Amino acid sequence: MLDISDNKDRSVCHILMIGNNYDFFLYGLPLFQGYYTIHDMWGLNIGYIPHRESRKDFLFKAPLPTQVLEIITPNYKLQLLAVLFIGAAYLGYAVIEPAAKTEYGSGTTSYYALLTAYGICALICIWLIYVIAVKVFFPEPEKP
Repeated sequence: MLDISDNKDRSVCHILMIGNNYDFFLYGLPLFQGYYTIHDMWGLNIGYIPHRESRKDFLFKAPLPTQVLEIITPNYKLQLLAVLFIGAAYLGYAVIEPAAKTEYGSGTTSYYALLTAYGICALICIWLIYVIAVKVFFPEPEKP
């Protein structure tokens, strides 16, 4: 268990476990290391006591957490948009800008015109790719 409360007063705890397809949860190995554990499946309890060679302290009973953690769903649409912008910026930096500098020379009007045109085209392409990707990968749920 990990204390994630602001004041470290154990009012908000995060349990280090992974769900599975069975009728029980499995806590992470770091939680078990150094302790002898007793699993009482019928009494719904787990007991911990440091084994003889452990350097860990005895656990003590603490008050129950007062807040419930919420599961945050990743915003995949925002991540997609960020990847598109980063990709376009890299393409402009690594390919378009050196080509414009070689062709027109740095600081000329044509150089800046080409970079501006690329920026406008990149924004339009990002918008089109984003709209198409959202429709393909994040379809709206059908109404009943």
